[in-house]
Order: sequence, then C-alpha cells, then structure tokens
Amino acid sequence: MNKLLPNTFCYLPFGSIFVFPNGKLHPCCIASPFKEDINYQDFNSIDEVINSEPYKRIRKEMLDGIAPSECAECFIYKNQHKENSNREFYNEIGDPGLYNSDYSVNKIVYTDLRLSNHCNFRCRMCYHGSSSSWYDYWGYVMGKPDYNDTTTRIITAGEDGIGKFSEKNIDSIRKIYLAGGEPFITPTTFELLDRFTNEQASNVSVLVNTNLSNLTYKGIDILEKLSKFKSINLSCSCDGYGKIGEYQRPGFNTNKFFNNLETLLKFKETHPNFIVEIDYTISTINMYHTFDFIDFVGKNYLDSNKIKTHTVTQPFYFAPGACSPEVKKELVKFYEDKMRSLNYESNRSLLNTLVEFVKYLKVTNEEDVQNHLMSNKQHMSISLEETLRRFDEINNTSYKDVCPWLEEIFK
Repeated sequence: MNKLLPNTFCYLPFGSIFVFPNGKLHPCCIASPFKEDINYQDFNSIDEVINSEPYKRIRKEMLDGIAPSECAECFIYKNQHKENSNREFYNEIGDPGLYNSDYSVNKIVYTDLRLSNHCNFRCRMCYHGSSSSWYDYWGYVMGKPDYNDTTTRIITAGEDGIGKFSEKNIDSIRKIYLAGGEPFITPTTFELLDRFTNEQASNVSVLVNTNLSNLTYKGIDILEKLSKFKSINLSCSCDGYGKIGEYQRPGFNTNKFFNNLETLLKFKETHPNFIVEIDYTISTINMYHTFDFIDFVGKNYLDSNKIKTHTVTQPFYFAPGACSPEVKKELVKFYEDKMRSLNYESNRSLLNTLVEFVKYLKVTNEEDVQNHLMSNKQHMSISLEETLRRFDEINNTSYKDVCPWLEEIFK
C-alpha cells in the first residue's frame, strides 16, 4: 500500500494531533497552523478535532497529489520530517482502515501536546508564547511597551482539555510527545498520564522535552509516575554549563541540572525502559562552547553520543547562520577541526548532527542574513544592541562578559 501512496502523503494528519500552547492546531509540529485558523478549545472531543473539515481537507489534498500550503517546510524546504514520520508509522500506513471514504479517520496513535506555555525559564531565544516567564518582559525587550497578547496566558488543555480524550482515544494512542512550556510543572501533564491504566501504558511510548529543573510535582515522584509506560525518552534541554549555559537560559542552574541528571541516570539503572538524551541548541551565545560541553558531559555524566544538537534560526541575533561570512568561515573551520578529534564510531549520532550544523553555516548566504534581519525588524522597534541591553537589564547580566563576539554580529 505504501507504494500506491503519492509523494505528497504524510502520515501525521491521518493519525496524530498537534496542539500549540496558544491552542492553535497545526498538521504537525513544523507545519504552519491550519489556514482555517482552528483552535483546540473550539472542539468538545478529540474525534471532533481530527475529523473537522480542515483535517479532512488536508488529507484529501495529500491523497490527490497536492502539497498542502501548511506543509511548505517539507514540500518546499525539503525537511525530512514527512519521510521520518512515514517510516516510523509504517505499520499504521499499511492499515487499510487508515481513513474513510469521506477522509475522516477512526483513531489517533500519536499526540504532540504543548499543553501550556507555563515555564520557569526565560531562555533568551524563546518568547512569551512558549514561556509564561517571558510574558511581563516581552513588550519591554521588543521595544513595544504597550504590547499585550492575553492569549499567551492560556493553558491550552484547560479544564476540559484532557477531558476531550475518550477512552477509545486513550486506548488507541501509541506515542505521546510532551513539551511546553515546561511539562513537568504543568498540571495537565499529570492529568493525561493518569488517564492511562498500567495495561494501556505498557503499549505507549512517551517522549518528553524538559529543562530537568525538577523531578517532583506536588509530592509526586515524576520518574515513578512515568515508569509504567512502555518506553520513556527524556530529552533534557541544556545549552552549556557554568556562565554560558546560565546566560543562554535564565533560570537554569548548572548544579541543579546535573544533580537531577545524576538522579535520572541512577533511576535508569533499574528501569531500562528509560532513555536519556541531552538537547543542545547552538546559538551565537554558546557556539564556541559546544565542544567544551561535549567533553564535560562525556567525561562526567553521559555518553556524548546521547547529545543531540540543534540550531537557533530565530531570533536573528541568536542565529549562527546570520553571522557575517567572515565569522561563519571561522566557525566552519573551528567545528571541522574539533570534529576531527572525535572518534566517529563512538560519536556517530552526535557527529551527524554537527555535520548538519556545518552544512547550515555553509549554505546560508547574504540574502538569508538580510531575510533574518528584515523578519526581526518587522516586530522590533529598537536596535539589536538595545535588545540585548534590555535582556541583560532584566537578568542582571552582561553579554560583554559572557559572549563579547556578539559585538561583531551587530556590525
């Protein structure tokens, strides 16, 4: 059946649901919102959501060989997300009952829930839509003192959020992705986990993106709560240690993070269904710190192959691709030289992600830089330097002490 499906087919709109913290529904985590502008709170049940007209419309387009406009990231910009999801859910694709004649579906197997923007960190590359800690500062930092968007306070899965899931939905789910905000301080995270019986949980894989700032919630041992599930992949966000890590992620504490990581790794020794990884996001703040971090983690805590690197693309002043050609050339040489010192066989996964970062530096050109700049100017009314100064004023820090090379980026 897979061979009969058009190249425009992607499993995700057929078997999953993605909810952004402001309630907007998207076909998946990297797609644009549905052009019909549908909101999670406008529906009474998950079945109503997945069989709404926008979902049926996008399924029909895909099966008719039409690339939906919401999915430009894959179809135009060649992201591998579509291919990866099709491979991952191949068995579901082979199910002749995947969809009905009216393009409705009978079940979901994957939920990607950003249940809230509730977060205790104020990461510099984040914003108020994904972190409640940013809410009171966003207008000031952006130079828009009158800015007020009350939707950023909305907890997507509010009083009836988890109640939208029927027992049939719970029984058919095979994979859950939790992010935020910070899912381990969000009440609805635990309401959702509690919906699964031990038997149901034994069929479900859970992936969590967490800042690992806490391992208990209102007396609940979070690791014990998760342990009933088939597998648990904890992707722990950490962009450095010491002053670099704490500068990039205000709220992050080096000692607390690595103490919690030690607790997690100790728990994993008796719970082999846990997978522990670190998500390291490369920005203009920590781009010269990456290999120090890899060495530090690899020697003290975790196989360095468990570090996954990502790259900031927005905002402009934290995007390595927006550096001058001279700085990018220097960065490419720095990374390629350092990568040669890493053993390929024992660091294959890590090196693959670093290779992608170097490719990104090489292909971003002056036009991309200008597009980055213009995109940011559209929502900023102050200079880049002033923006960073206001970041520092709020957090009682100084970029000149931590990452003085930002001066060159301003130029």
